[in-house]
Amino acid sequence: MNGKQDKIIAYSGTVEDVIYTNEENGYSVFVIESDTDEIITAVGTIPYIREGELLTVYGSWTHHSVYGRQFSVDSYEKRMPADEASILRYLSSGAVTGIGPKTAERFVE
Repeated sequence: MNGKQDKIIAYSGTVEDVIYTNEENGYSVFVIESDTDEIITAVGTIPYIREGELLTVYGSWTHHSVYGRQFSVDSYEKRMPADEASILRYLSSGAVTGIGPKTAERFVE
């Protein structure tokens, strides 16, 4: 049984790793590094999530009986990358079909 707190919290940061995604319903388990350098394991329905994406996630902390403390995402906003390194990482992630790391480097240059 999950113990859920009522307080809504927001974290903004970069998706560092996508651990699991259900392609049918978009349920995902992922790691986000917040803008304050906190590493968070988050769970929620975020279709087409990719490593390197910038997100603001809203939700609360829960405790899963097997996996421990997790941030349960109720809603989210995708943000566009603003600096050169973020743009390169986003484009290299495969988020845009047909653009790999080398093409992304040329775009950023």
